[in-house]
Amino acid sequence: MRLKVKELIARAYEAAPRLRDADAALMKELAARLDVTYVALSEALERSHQLEHENANLLSFINTECFVKDGAEYDYASTRLPLTPATDKHIAEPEAQTLTIDQMRSFITDVDLAALHRFAECCDDPESGGHDLEKEQVARLEKIGALQRSGRVSYITDFGDHLISITAGIKLQVEGE
Repeated sequence: MRLKVKELIARAYEAAPRLRDADAALMKELAARLDVTYVALSEALERSHQLEHENANLLSFINTECFVKDGAEYDYASTRLPLTPATDKHIAEPEAQTLTIDQMRSFITDVDLAALHRFAECCDDPESGGHDLEKEQVARLEKIGALQRSGRVSYITDFGDHLISITAGIKLQVEGE
């Protein structure tokens, strides 16, 4: 079971009263910041998609309907399009702002990532009978937000999915290997 952002926020608020005061305050603060960040990101992405759509329509119009007179000759305007560095930069920004594993290395270790990948492997194998991680490993993955517990079941969060996707195929340096 994997939660969407809004479900994760709701669960965080539900879990907060069952935590110690300091941990509950931290959980509520994280949920509030995630909520605000998610709304801001959603709005920015919507604006970006609208601008991309408008830009594509304008380029199509210019390429098919607009002509420029050069002396006695007419030429398609598309052959003389101006540079659009601001638009190009705006379109490229979401890609440049993608969260990378390097930005998370201050609190996520290769051991954490290896455990998360192992958890995912076990979840994807219906005959595994569940994961084979130590309790401490599961607790650590829950603490960094890669897993969440619901009753006796732990599952991978959206953040955990993101970690798995950006580290797929990376050789992890784990002690004892």
